Amino acid sequence: MKHDIIIIGGGPAGLTAAIYAARYNLNTIVLAKDLGQISKTPLIENYPGIDGIGGIELVTKMRKQVTTLKVPIKTGTAGKLEKTRNSFKITTREGEKYEAKTVILALGAHPKLLNIDGEDTYSGKGISYCTTCDAPIFRDKTVAVIGGSNSAATSALHVSDFAKKVTIIYRGKELRAQPILVDKIKKKKNIEIITKANVAELKGDKMLTGVKLDNGQEIKLDGVFIEIGYLPSNELARQAGADTDKKGYVKVDKSQMTTVPGLFAAGDLTDANNNLKQIVIAAAQGAVAANAIYSYLNHGSSQSDSEGQHW
Repeated sequence: MKHDIIIIGGGPAGLTAAIYAARYNLNTIVLAKDLGQISKTPLIENYPGIDGIGGIELVTKMRKQVTTLKVPIKTGTAGKLEKTRNSFKITTREGEKYEAKTVILALGAHPKLLNIDGEDTYSGKGISYCTTCDAPIFRDKTVAVIGGSNSAATSALHVSDFAKKVTIIYRGKELRAQPILVDKIKKKKNIEIITKANVAELKGDKMLTGVKLDNGQEIKLDGVFIEIGYLPSNELARQAGADTDKKGYVKVDKSQMTTVPGLFAAGDLTDANNNLKQIVIAAAQGAVAANAIYSYLNHGSSQSDSEGQHW
């Protein structure tokens, strides 16, 4: 069966695209290996209309809305994306095959690694990349959060509700997170900030026991949360021949179409975020992509001839 759209990715960009595709009555399925990076966000306080919500709760609400609109969500990991003359063929790592006239890539980004000796060894044995998943494990323990961005600040605040002490380690002169998050951190008695320092060495035996910084300081720890940024999940885009920028982000036009006709991208893997990778932007890009595909399939252009849809 050839679908109108296959959306690869189950985060805000992909799910919003599915909602809008359903409203256009396009034959659509969502292929997602998990709930997306949003599910690892402990608290969201800047999504319009919602005072505060956990990432898992928000994405679960989105998924329910998609399934209510009768758009199937298939569990699987897309391993191969092939552009043919008139369609796209997707093969999952589980062996399932799909075909569609158009594709929306909404795969987001994945965490950067420290890339120092022992990181693989201690992953899951003291090193974590998800406070939502693992913060409760470190109740009454001493941990560190590496990074100075919004995600690092949010993670530090979350884990501080469980851990006895949290040390933020950041290479810059001061945290670059939003001021409101920095203010909250400074009010927390169990959070310490160390700036102008990098982790040079991981200490431990079977489990992580601490870190050594490049300023010579050694810190005994029960756990480390790594929050130093993300890399775009661009493998499928590159397979299909789509162009990326120097940082690996997929190039899209104002309709979210990549350099491959019929292949669209939305969310954190694109170059269209203006350095502001936020849930609201990912969702907006998903809506734009679905609208553009409706025009593309019906009028041969991804640019709508109307002045825009209002609802």
